[in-house]
Amino acid sequence: MYPESELTRYRTLLHYRRSGELYLYPVRRGEYSDEASEEFTAKVVPMMRSWFDGEISKSETQFQARTLAVEWAANKHKTHQFRII
Repeated sequence: MYPESELTRYRTLLHYRRSGELYLYPVRRGEYSDEASEEFTAKVVPMMRSWFDGEISKSETQFQARTLAVEWAANKHKTHQFRII
């Protein structure tokens, strides 16, 4: 099953009626190098986790629905943040 820390984070999400979603879209192998894959695993995924943890740890008065998008464009990972109004 899940380690206790994962369950605790999920319970926190439910308590604040917040949720998170992750969508992954494929990139053609010819357009995504092995180095890009390593960077995604070593840098992008931990950054996304940190961003998500930061969002759910905000108090009710600080919380705003936000979206983090990571795209592969021009041979690099680009990040964008959107606030949902």
